Amino acid sequence: MSKGFNNSKKNSFLAGLGERPSLECDKNDLTLRCKFNFSYFDASQSAGQDFKDWTPEQLRKLLDKLKNYSRFSLDHWHRERIGNSGLTTLAIYGEFPIKRKTNFHEPAHIPHQARWGRFRLEQVVRLIGFMIPPALHKTYHKVTGELFDKNTFYIVFLDKFHKFYNTEKNRRNGKSNEGQTRLLLSMKKNDNFIGKKSKIGDRPRFFHNLIGKEALNKSIQPRPRIAARFFVRASRRGG
Repeated sequence: MSKGFNNSKKNSFLAGLGERPSLECDKNDLTLRCKFNFSYFDASQSAGQDFKDWTPEQLRKLLDKLKNYSRFSLDHWHRERIGNSGLTTLAIYGEFPIKRKTNFHEPAHIPHQARWGRFRLEQVVRLIGFMIPPALHKTYHKVTGELFDKNTFYIVFLDKFHKFYNTEKNRRNGKSNEGQTRLLLSMKKNDNFIGKKSKIGDRPRFFHNLIGKEALNKSIQPRPRIAARFFVRASRRGG
């Protein structure tokens, strides 16, 4: 009786293992999930903050973000775009920004091979850190004998006020204007961009909205020759 009981417990235990995921199964992606390391964290600079400087709600949001980010690889977040802004969740700068573009200075304890980057948390809030160069990935450290891993993000700064890379916001606004300009130049080659006539003139409505509104806001300044050429061509087609 005792023997049968033991066999029953054994079978139950083995059955339970069969229902649990395995690190070696084909669908397991643990090796692709990124990791976050705080051992290089620096709270000594006035442009950054310490954990105690953030509210409990801000810290909760940070942990929620890290939990979400750690589900995928760093390469995934480097490709993942944020809405229509053109920015990615993870931006990789490479070298530390030059003095006129940052309010931080490079800490002396950071390896000189570091690839600097940032995670966008929300609005202007950023998480600053570095990764190892891809060339070191899966190579052995000569002393520790352990492998380097490019899928680890080493957190250095909490950047609550977007002080690490001061031109990012300007680049984002400029990208929109540059995109509008490129679209204007390509409209000559694409009939699908020709809209109906505007109520206040003979120009196509789309052309009026793009040129009139943006020019008044001084966001873009299209050259008169290009604008006139497009208008003549559109008028010939009947608008």
